[in-house]
Amino acid sequence: MALSSHQSGALAWRDQRAALVKHWTRASSQPSYFNIAAIRDSLRRVQGAYDTIQSRLTVPRDSFSDDIIRGLLLAYRYMNDQIHNGREVSSPLLQQINHVIHYGWDSELRREYEKAINATEEKCAAYAPRLLTWHARHQKDPWKRTAGTYIRILEPPQLYTDGNHRSGAIVASSILIRARLPPFVLTVDNAVEYFNLSADIKYGLDLSSYFRRVVEGDWKPARWKMPSFFRDSAQSVFVTSDYGQDRVPEQGPFDADTFFMCEERALLKRASIQR
Repeated sequence: MALSSHQSGALAWRDQRAALVKHWTRASSQPSYFNIAAIRDSLRRVQGAYDTIQSRLTVPRDSFSDDIIRGLLLAYRYMNDQIHNGREVSSPLLQQINHVIHYGWDSELRREYEKAINATEEKCAAYAPRLLTWHARHQKDPWKRTAGTYIRILEPPQLYTDGNHRSGAIVASSILIRARLPPFVLTVDNAVEYFNLSADIKYGLDLSSYFRRVVEGDWKPARWKMPSFFRDSAQSVFVTSDYGQDRVPEQGPFDADTFFMCEERALLKRASIQR
């Protein structure tokens, strides 16, 4: 049976993406880290298009504020430190990534929200062993490992009291970085599918919604779609071999102006070296 132009285009894109991943895997002999500047730019574009993204979501999301972006960037920087120091996913890492996303390294803010931090640590300590056991047993396919880790953070009862999407995306994508593969990072192009798949995993589907999708030909559960979603969303622009990029002090209140100035100085420095 002949394929439609849409199907042919989708297959061509899938082949192109597979070729890119294969090329990146062969070419990546250097250590890999999250490219903070590229991630910052992508998150800013998502923020600018957020009203349009919201209008296409099955479950509405909270606003994509400056504070959320700052917390995410600090968390990506923290994960780069863990990768650089050879630290694998562990219970302390799982707890700390969530704290950084919410509070950065602001000691006063952490003291103010001590009860919330304690509640997160108790919940994480209770459910992390199940996740870590699964994570240790599934090492052959990095895409399935990434998807499975993300799903087990997000699905009920959830690993954290809050911030499961953000923490889960960074922890899961770090698996791809460690495997010398381009990671998933939120973009304008993948945001709607990411949030809708995540909502299905978090909340599930009622029978009427499930049967409606079956009739529409969309019968695969969200958890089956996640490996291919992460693979198709992977972009090498979010990877760098420069560990020293955009350094941020790890102690004291977060200074947004200093942080973003550091990013711009690092970009200018790299540009002058390339010239």
